[in-house]
Amino acid sequence: MWNGMLQHVQTGGRKTLSYLRKKRTKIAMKVAIYRQQVTKAYNSIIKPRNFKERDLVLKIAKHIRKQIFGPSKFALHWEGPFVIKEAYQSGYYYLTSVKEGTLTKPVNAKLLKPYYC
Repeated sequence: MWNGMLQHVQTGGRKTLSYLRKKRTKIAMKVAIYRQQVTKAYNSIIKPRNFKERDLVLKIAKHIRKQIFGPSKFALHWEGPFVIKEAYQSGYYYLTSVKEGTLTKPVNAKLLKPYYC
């Protein structure tokens, strides 16, 4: 054991550096494989939500979005229907209320669901 340590000191640690480089590349490969597996699992669960202009949608209620526990359990979880006024590639939409005709702030697609008449 002491011979190995003495040899390490004499060689300047070159052996351990090469060992650490090999170990680092192995770990980097394992991390890359793990990330691919996680990405594949996540993408299999996620449902893409692509809406077009003039689609009817429901928007999640404000008390659900902000996690306010004030309303009763019988309160509506969705507001609407709304018509999509403008659609952007980034996943944000401008909505117009069907009943009132008012324009809302931009809303992310994850807060919307399709409305079926």
